[in-house]
Amino acid sequence: MRCLPDSLDIVSLTNADNFSRFDAEDMVTMHEKGTRVLYQVDYAARKAEFSGETALKTYLDGVIAAVAVNGLDGYSFTADPLDAVATATIVATLSAAKTDGQLLVYEGNPLFVAEADRAKLDYVVLDTEATTDITTLKLQVVNATGYAGIAPERLLLAAAAGAPLYDEDVVEHAAITEMAERVVSLGPLAGLAAYDIDNDYYDVERNYPLLSDAIQLLYAVAGLHRNGCGPDGLHQLRRRRPQVRQRGLPRRGGDFRGAGGNNQEYARCLRPHLRGDAGLSVGSRCDALCDGRSVAG
Repeated sequence: MRCLPDSLDIVSLTNADNFSRFDAEDMVTMHEKGTRVLYQVDYAARKAEFSGETALKTYLDGVIAAVAVNGLDGYSFTADPLDAVATATIVATLSAAKTDGQLLVYEGNPLFVAEADRAKLDYVVLDTEATTDITTLKLQVVNATGYAGIAPERLLLAAAAGAPLYDEDVVEHAAITEMAERVVSLGPLAGLAAYDIDNDYYDVERNYPLLSDAIQLLYAVAGLHRNGCGPDGLHQLRRRRPQVRQRGLPRRGGDFRGAGGNNQEYARCLRPHLRGDAGLSVGSRCDALCDGRSVAG
């Protein structure tokens, strides 16, 4: 975890079942930086491992115990949209287990969480990492904040390193940096969730160049808001972003984050009002770099 960029407020361990002594050593560093570390329950990817509700509850009891023993700062989870009972069990169990200062974060479409349970979520990471065009992104945000009733200050957008995102003029940009700008223009929202940052790690000049640009952009916007400037001030801060080519709008991928074997990192970096309140989420394969899977933000 310590290899992750600075200024990440939350790291969600996607392989926390195998929490190692190296992770324990890194926890000290992360807490010194003010970064909170969550235990991810990736039910969407691991549903087949649980034979029923009893097996799921037994697993969740183990998660809660591990969080307490290892000094973690809460929980993140995914859900199967076709298994409302399991989702309700996860929310009820983990929200009841939360202690003061801990977080419960959901990654996915908020409509797949029962309306009565959405208030128990501290943050929602909207499943926009597969979204490739701004028109679809805007509809997703409207559905989340309007139809699902998620307050903008609790909603993060997700982007994957190496993925494209097409703007209103059908110009291709790097999804992480373009999505960081949309955190402001479509809200301001709570922040950005970046996945697969292993694709952004190696660079001639510096590690994590796209992620670093997104972090700096969000910090700059936070400064504008502290000084009473609105989202229009964003145009003064825009960095040169990779613009690849203009072409016909591509077919859009699925609505859900692929829950595969990649180690992913998720993080909340900063809400546009003060440090530690906005969000940046990150996904990456970390075992070679950090010994384990994590989520950073």
